[in-house]
Amino acid sequence: QPEVVQMEQQISDFLLHWMPHMLRDHRSYVTVALGCTGGQHRSVYLAERLAQAFRAEWSTRVRHRELDAWLRAAP
Repeated sequence: QPEVVQMEQQISDFLLHWMPHMLRDHRSYVTVALGCTGGQHRSVYLAERLAQAFRAEWSTRVRHRELDAWLRAAP
């Protein structure tokens, strides 16, 4: 969807601009949180795409809250 592509680009541009500033300020981590209430799983898609884009340069961890909770509850 065009809106999702645009959102991914805008978030990437934001991070590319501000990450060097955060590193200079000795930030030990940055949290990027995405939520989706429409049931289209855009947040999962965007989280994975952004992690993939930034993984080569920065240590990246992806956490999907709902999936992580389900995995912890599984026997």
